[in-house]
Amino acid sequence: MVKNGCELTVRPGAPALNRKYYNLNIISLCLQCKLLKEYNLLRYFGGIMLKALNLSYKYNYRKIFSDISFTLYEGELMLLCGENGSGKTTLIRVLSGLESPDAGMTYWLGNKLLSSDDYNGSAAYLGHKNSLYIELSVLDNLELSALIMSEDLSGSKIKFCLEMFRLNELSSALVKELSAGQQRRLAFACLYIKGVKLWFLDEPFVCLDTVNQKLIENMIENHIADGGIVVMTCHRKLDLSVPNIKYLELGGRVLNV
Repeated sequence: MVKNGCELTVRPGAPALNRKYYNLNIISLCLQCKLLKEYNLLRYFGGIMLKALNLSYKYNYRKIFSDISFTLYEGELMLLCGENGSGKTTLIRVLSGLESPDAGMTYWLGNKLLSSDDYNGSAAYLGHKNSLYIELSVLDNLELSALIMSEDLSGSKIKFCLEMFRLNELSSALVKELSAGQQRRLAFACLYIKGVKLWFLDEPFVCLDTVNQKLIENMIENHIADGGIVVMTCHRKLDLSVPNIKYLELGGRVLNV
């Protein structure tokens, strides 16, 4: 017997009631098996969520970085440090699956990461560019971000997001009409509404004033407290109340990894 693409064997002569019961619960059983597989993978890898193993990258035969290895667990933040040109942006793009390393491998939940698609909707990247639809409104961008990640599009969630990032009075404005700081806040609102586990943030505080920098710091703190993971670069001093911060310095020594 085949039900919803799954083969189900029923003992010959089994009562009809039992057959119906098994058919109704086959999808639930498949979902439980999937969750158990993910749990066992996580347990096998000692609770490790993100793992980098001997990552190396070259550009025009010039070594950008080599032999980068670390592990990250739930509720941890990694700060990539180093001078301009040390490879921070390149490394964060490699980790996010947007670039391929010349050697080494990145693992997510024990699975090899060959591209950003292998995160299966568990990660999001925010770089120097905001990646917004400038011809659409603030509200349109939020709704599209939620829709892409199959997140709830309830009015209360959208309203909360607009208020949190101080965009409620700009909801109908086109993105191209916003200031650089407003666009950056919208980019973070789109990140927030996606509801993903892993954030890759490259210079997240660019274009933000002191008040809004603190807003983003609070956002990062809450994400970590909820079991999220953040990998980020930053040139400014951080004021984060996060217990589990790891530092990786490129072009120099590796700290607390």
